[in-house]
Amino acid sequence: MGNEILGQIYGGFSEMISYVNWLFVATFIVSTWLINTFTFKIKNKTFILPKSYLIIIWGIVLSLLFYFLFKDDTTLGRAYFKSLFFSIIFSMVVYKLGIDKFFNYIENKIFKNNN
Repeated sequence: MGNEILGQIYGGFSEMISYVNWLFVATFIVSTWLINTFTFKIKNKTFILPKSYLIIIWGIVLSLLFYFLFKDDTTLGRAYFKSLFFSIIFSMVVYKLGIDKFFNYIENKIFKNNN
C-alpha cells in the first residue's frame, strides 16, 4: 500500500515536470534575479506592492509574452496554458528555494574580486 502511494506521487510529479516549459523557467529565474538586484537595492524603496506580489505579476506578464511571442497553431490549446501555469509555479518554487541566494553569492564573489 505504501508503494502504491509513492508510485502515485512520483507519477503526478513526473507528469507535472513534463509540462514545464524550461525556456520559460530559465528566463523567469534570470529576469527575476535581475529585477530584484537592480530595483530592490535602491536606498529609497517606494514600492507599493510587496516583493512577492511583484514577482507573481512579473510571472503573469512573462507568461503572456511567451504566449504571444511563441504561439503557433500547435501550441494553442489547453495543454499550452497548463504548461505555462506549471512553469510559473515551478519557477517561483525553484527561485524561492535558493537560486537567488546562489546568484547573489556568485555576484558578491565576482564584484568582491574586482575591488
